[in-house]
Amino acid sequence: MNSDGAATYLAMLISNPQTTNLQYGNYTKYLDPAVPAIIQYNIWQEFKLPIIVISSAFPVLIIVVLFARRRHKKGRNLAIISIILKLSDFILDSLFVVNHSHDIPDLTTPIMIFYVAPFAMNFLIAAWVVFEETLKNSNFMDWFLDNPKITGMFTVLAVTDVEILRALDSEIAGLKIFSATFSDKAIKRMFIASTLSFAFRDLPQLIIMSKYKISIVHYSLVPFLTLITSAALVLIGVITRVYRAISYFRQSAKTAALEDGGTNSVLSSASYDNERENN
Repeated sequence: MNSDGAATYLAMLISNPQTTNLQYGNYTKYLDPAVPAIIQYNIWQEFKLPIIVISSAFPVLIIVVLFARRRHKKGRNLAIISIILKLSDFILDSLFVVNHSHDIPDLTTPIMIFYVAPFAMNFLIAAWVVFEETLKNSNFMDWFLDNPKITGMFTVLAVTDVEILRALDSEIAGLKIFSATFSDKAIKRMFIASTLSFAFRDLPQLIIMSKYKISIVHYSLVPFLTLITSAALVLIGVITRVYRAISYFRQSAKTAALEDGGTNSVLSSASYDNERENN
């Protein structure tokens, strides 16, 4: 008897406890007849084609980034990867909510809360940032008048992360559609909103998807890809925020040192002038 035959036979036993001795065992009596023995799927065998396609897409994406860098080295060309990842995350999240949010009743409410609430918050903040920039930032307004469609598209995409709007001032490949000018206030607001989204969406989503993976009997493609993108977003989010924190503290220390140096120079100059007057 092979493994498939053994699994089928065991499933028949579990599904019909009244005809077997399983109902009398100290442990087997707790087996649920509604969930018979199921062979655990091998992820590679189950999702071989999608894994190959996604793995093949990475070299293409790297080539695109290198090409953009060659055209314009000063641009934040890595934003291309961020755009692709955020767009994929948005599509996969939506597909998961539509097709799998009710698979595990205990997870339905958390799934809906951490899908709707962060997306709504991100969209409102993104729309607020764009609206305020068009009113108070003349440079952004000039760019916006030439690129209203791309602005609208990224405002919608910002439901996943408000900072995706920063792609608009990234100067990817030197393209004019990515040459917007945001004010310092807008950049600060986008960073704060992005950090809140990371804490109240990305982290909970990864926990939910991990819980779903453990709880579900048959794992399908969309949850698998959603788990992968969630893990990637959390990893990138942690690394990015650590880098920004280091950069911020280094810049603060440098600014403080310059201010102290300037103060000492002023004091030295004043002391020198006083000595000259006394002499």
